[in-house]
This record gives sequence, structure tokens and C-alpha cells, in this order.
Amino acid sequence: MIFLIIFATINSERSWADSILKKDVLNTAAAQSLSQTASEPSEPSVLKPLKVVGLSDDYPIMFINRNGLPDGLAVDLLRLFSEAAGYELILDLVTYDQLEVMFEQDYDIYYSSGRVKAPDYARSTTPFYIRNYKLFVDQNLMDSKKYQDLFREDSGRLSIGYRSSDTLARYLSNMATNNALIALPNHDAALDGLLADQFDAVLLPSDLGKLLFNERQLSQFQPLEATLFLEENSFIVNPNHILLQFELNNFLQNQKKSGDLQANIEKWISLPAARSEEQDVLSLFNYFFLISAAATFAFSYRSYHLERNVEKQAAELNQLNHANEELWTALIDEERYKNEYYISLSHELRTPISLILNAVNAVERSALVKSRDLPDDKFVKYTSIAKNNSMRLLRVINNLIDANQLENKDYTLDLKRVDLVFELGELIKWVTEVLDPIELEIHLDAHLKTLEATIDPYELDRILLNLISNSIKFNTGKPKILLVLFCDDETIVLDYVDNSIGIPKASVQNAFLKYHQMNSEFAKKSEGAGFGLYLSKQLIELHRGTLSPIYAAQQVGMHYRLQIPLKLSDDHNKLSSGKSLFYDRGRLVRLELSEIKTFNN
Repeated sequence: MIFLIIFATINSERSWADSILKKDVLNTAAAQSLSQTASEPSEPSVLKPLKVVGLSDDYPIMFINRNGLPDGLAVDLLRLFSEAAGYELILDLVTYDQLEVMFEQDYDIYYSSGRVKAPDYARSTTPFYIRNYKLFVDQNLMDSKKYQDLFREDSGRLSIGYRSSDTLARYLSNMATNNALIALPNHDAALDGLLADQFDAVLLPSDLGKLLFNERQLSQFQPLEATLFLEENSFIVNPNHILLQFELNNFLQNQKKSGDLQANIEKWISLPAARSEEQDVLSLFNYFFLISAAATFAFSYRSYHLERNVEKQAAELNQLNHANEELWTALIDEERYKNEYYISLSHELRTPISLILNAVNAVERSALVKSRDLPDDKFVKYTSIAKNNSMRLLRVINNLIDANQLENKDYTLDLKRVDLVFELGELIKWVTEVLDPIELEIHLDAHLKTLEATIDPYELDRILLNLISNSIKFNTGKPKILLVLFCDDETIVLDYVDNSIGIPKASVQNAFLKYHQMNSEFAKKSEGAGFGLYLSKQLIELHRGTLSPIYAAQQVGMHYRLQIPLKLSDDHNKLSSGKSLFYDRGRLVRLELSEIKTFNN
């Protein structure tokens, strides 16, 4: 009995323990099941795709960074908008040419910064960035050329490069400016054109212009103070996505109100500042590394030093060879110019001599015939040919001698105090009389009745007669010449304007050089020794003045500006060559225009 009671008790305890164990197992399984259920990821929500296309070179708005990823102010805004509105952003940044043909494709948004004209059916969002444009000029020339005044006065004397843009082109056309405006494909082309002196100034966004000049270390180019105009930047939304435009506008408004938009703009348009170097605290490992590096450097220094010396010497030799090649090429070109010039000069001397001999031979033949009678009109014609060509030879020789004296700094003026208005009027009378019956319109427009100036009247007449001679020779119709005289507090200004075929802007600088000739297109128009513009420029500079061509958009003919100081220094006033004792204005006009008279006989 006792044994049965003990056996029953053991069985009951075992069944109770089994129940407890089963309960623990079930609880553990339930806990594991809950844990697995909690740790399993939920299905990802589906995002709406947002397709965007833009220019890949429109810094700082939209561009491809150095890691090959889209970046920029507009890209940041689109990423923030996509995260807030539940879109999956798909960016496609392309070149300018690619973007022009992509408008018909399926894009939700495209951004062009005004460079590509948007389709008429496109919808623009509210502007998120106002871009300031400024005129960048050479700081060294800013004061002397007065760019700011020239631009504001719409003078027609500036050539300005700018990046081609729809918005920009509309603004400039509304201004109706007379300045020469050159549209370029991108900002880099505008900058390169300014550096190559293709135009006087360049129109760039103020932030981008400063960054470009800063990257190239061109500190001499600075923007003018005044902001010339503004351009709005916004997103263009597919017209079928009205809700998208509403969402994007609402997002931009919230960005503006919170100040986040302005902070984002300032982050992108501010120039990168130089980062300050902080001294690191060296640990024991740093010390060990430095000691190891110093030991390695000590072993490798000698071989490295020798290698660098060899490379340096090789680079110096290459540089010297390159410089010698450039010098050799320049010397060869200079000698070629001189040879070509002296060949042309020889031809110029031979032509009048041949004409003189022909005239003398004709008179001689008439004297040897039996009748010995020569009609008066033919006698006058032959003597006139001989006289004009003799004067033409004398003019060439005088110019050759004067050019050498000017080059050797051995030429002296004969300065006088004269009435410039009267002197110019007398010169015009003589020119009209000597060239008769050649048709010529020449007028003087003087803003003052009298204007006293200290000049050499003989040399001033030579300068103007050289310009008049060119105007007549290089003209396909009736020559028309206008002289405009005015002055300010310190400078006398004489503008010379004609209707000749003119000189291209790319060639005009060579026309003022001694040994350079005009190209064949102009050389065929008339013969000449090529001294005119060189002598004119040298003589006006002896007066402490300048002679410079002025080019404007759609200009016809040539426009020269002569500037002479109103008051010369005391030392300069003492100059005297004594030419005035023998000066005959009529003889000088006949001499300087003898080439014209020869061609018309």
C-alpha cells in the first residue's frame, strides 16, 4: 500500500513537471513567433517617378560634379521636394544641343536657365532665384576708357560678349543698344573671348563671373558697380501635370517663408573660401609614423633630389629651345615683312619714275619731228604728269626719312599757339581747291567758334591729309568726310569720319605698324608706300596725344579719334624745328595729295 502511494505521488509530480515544461516551450515558441513577426520588414511603399531634364553645365544651378553625379542649387531643391512629396527623382542632365531636341519627349520638369526657349504650352513655376548680371572689364583700363559711362550713354563704342540666352537676348533687344553685342555658346567662351581681346567687356552673372576669374587667378578683371539687369530662374512643368505644378509652387513658397531657400542659394553662389589649417594633436602612433616617414625620406632623398635636378634641367632646356624657336620665327617673320615692304616700296618708286620718263619722252619725240609743234593741251598734260609724279616721289622719300627719324627719336615739332577752328577751315579750302574737279564732300562741325591750342600746324595737316588720301583711294563712290571738333577741360578731340570701304577690326592694328602691309583685298585698291597711318600715329603721339580707330555695330566707313592735350608741359612747349619759316599749306596739300592727282590724270 505504501509502495502504491509512493508510485502515484511520483507519477503526479512527473505529469506536473511535464505540463510546466510544455507550457514553457509553448511560451518560448510564441515569443519567438512574435519576435520573428516584429523583425520581418514591411513591404516598401511605391514612389511616383519624377523625371527631370536640365543642362549639365549651368553652374551653380545644375551640373555634373567631379564624382559624375548631378549637383547644384536646382538639384538640391528637387531632391528636397521629392522627399517631401513622395516622388522618386530621376535626373537626366544633358548638353545644350541635346536639350534643344528633347522638348517633345516625356519629361515632367525641365530646367534651362533661360538658355533654351521653352515650348509655348509649358508652365513655369514661381521664380526661386534672381540672377544678377554685371559687366566685367579690365581694371587697368576701367578709368581711362570710362566703360560705365560708355555703356549708360549707349555710345556704340563698346563690343560686349555674353552667353546666348533667350531671356538675355530679349532684354538686350528691348534696350535697342548701339553697342556691338556678341552672343556666345557658354560662359567659358565669353571669358576666353575677353582674354583674347575679341571685345572690350563681357556680361556675366556676378557670382559666376567672380568664380571664373577667381579660378583662373585673373584679378585684373572686376565687375562694374552697377547691376545692369536681372533674370528670373524657375522650373518648367509639363502642362498635363497641373497638380505637380501646384505642389512644386507650394514647396518653393514654403522654402522662401522658412528661409531655407535663401540659405541654400547663399551656399551655392558664395565663392569658396580658403580653409584654415588646424594643427592635429599627434598621438604615439603619429610620432612613430613621422619617425618612420623621416627615416624613409632620408634614404630616398638623394635619389629623389637627383631625379628632380635632372627633370628641372631638362625642363629648362626645353623651355630655352621653345623660346629660341619663337624668337627665330619672329625674326624670320620680321625679315619677311621687311623684304615684302621694300619690294612694295621699290615698286612705288619705279611707277612715278616710269611715268615721268614717258612724259619726257613724249615731249622729246614731238621736238624731233619735222613740224616741231606740240599742242598746248598735250604739253600741259605731259608737264602735269611729270610734276605730279615728281611730287609723289618727293613725298615717298620725305616719309621714308621722317619714319626713320621718328623711329630713332630724332624728330622735333615746331609748336605754335593757333586757332584750331581757323586752321582746319583753311586746310579744307585748300583740299577742295587742289582736288578740283574730283568730287569730294568734306565738312567741319566745330562746337566752338574758336579754339586756341598749342600744336604743330604743319604736322597736324600731314596727319589729316594722310587720312583724307586713304578715304579717297579706298572708296567705291563719292568720298564724304566729316571732321567733328570739340573739347573738355583737358583734351581736344577731333573725330574723323568717312564713307570708305574701311579696314576690318582684326587688321587695323597691323595697319599702324611700319613694316606691315594691308592684305591683298585692300592693296589692290591703290598703290602706296604704306607710311600714312604709321606716320600719323607717331606724329600725334609726339603731341602727347593718341590716334585710335573706333568701331561700332553696323558701322559704315572708318572712324578715327584724335586726342591732343589742351595744355602741354613747359618743356614740351619749348620744342621747335623751324619748319614754320618755310611752311606753305598749298604746297603741302599738293605734295600729300599728288598720288590722288596722278591717278586721276
